[in-house]
Amino acid sequence: MAKSCNFPAIKDPLEEAVKTVFVCSISNETVLKAIFHKASEELKFEDIIDIATEVEEASKAAKAQLDSTNSENVFIVKGKRNTSRSPRANNMGPCFSCGKIGLLRQECRYRDTTCYYCNKKGHTEKSCKSKGSKKTRPTPYTSKFISSNTVF
Repeated sequence: MAKSCNFPAIKDPLEEAVKTVFVCSISNETVLKAIFHKASEELKFEDIIDIATEVEEASKAAKAQLDSTNSENVFIVKGKRNTSRSPRANNMGPCFSCGKIGLLRQECRYRDTTCYYCNKKGHTEKSCKSKGSKKTRPTPYTSKFISSNTVF
């Protein structure tokens, strides 16, 4: 019965068997697509190995490129997060709402608080300007010069 089917004659049955076993053992869909895209009767086992190797190397290179790009982005974000408040604290005075150094008034949770001292909204008693102005201030230094008429 097989004689009447007119199957093509296999030139090298051993190589054909090795190619078949190798291709059937490949689990990477991209590699299989590349092999079947170039498949022909003339494709040798060495050609299949070359195609599989090229696709695997290209896949690894692409993955490495993506991983390095992602890790750079992570470092950039970390760098921004770690340095976001420290220069501000060094360059700014106290918050007008609570008195904390390095805090912007827009970010302060006490910006809508009513002061217990002056009953004005927007600051705490600790940072009240009215309270500071009612304190007794030291009298300015007055120097007493010795008049030129005084004789020693």
